[in-house]
Amino acid sequence: METSNTPVVGRDPDSVELVDAPEQEEQVELVLFEIGSTLLALETAHVLNVAPATTPVPVPTAPPAFLGIAVIHGRIYAVADIGPLLHLSGGDSTSDTDGRFLVIQTAKHQMALLVDRVVGLAELPESSMQRLQNDNSNGLRDELKSAYAETGHGPAAVIDIERIAARLRASSSNDGAS
Repeated sequence: METSNTPVVGRDPDSVELVDAPEQEEQVELVLFEIGSTLLALETAHVLNVAPATTPVPVPTAPPAFLGIAVIHGRIYAVADIGPLLHLSGGDSTSDTDGRFLVIQTAKHQMALLVDRVVGLAELPESSMQRLQNDNSNGLRDELKSAYAETGHGPAAVIDIERIAARLRASSSNDGAS
């Protein structure tokens, strides 16, 4: 842990000594959500909005991961179901009162992810996150996760939204070529 010199006033008002004080550890803020019974997390920097899920309007030529489009707070978003990419299955969230859209921002796109339930927020020290190497040695499932975090709601897999978006774009390109 890094330290900085911080002045501390002693008993004698004219004497000041410098002591090493620990610096604040960087915090990571996460949105916790569930797909099926699996607790997942996404860094809040990528989340623009959370909205109740509605039934997306299907797009006939869209790949299976894209459920269609939906109007969320006056804007149109592509809606993706990332459960199959992560080998997870959830309920039909668009007909469940708990279903939610997480409107997310990646480097290239904005889209809505369909999730079964938003659990809440967690703020954790960076050092408490178990970062993954993402060397693809454990297959697609771990490639799309960036870390594991112990939260107040249990352990959560932190998803790598940039890799998921790239996988969704690749599936879209592949389906368009057939």
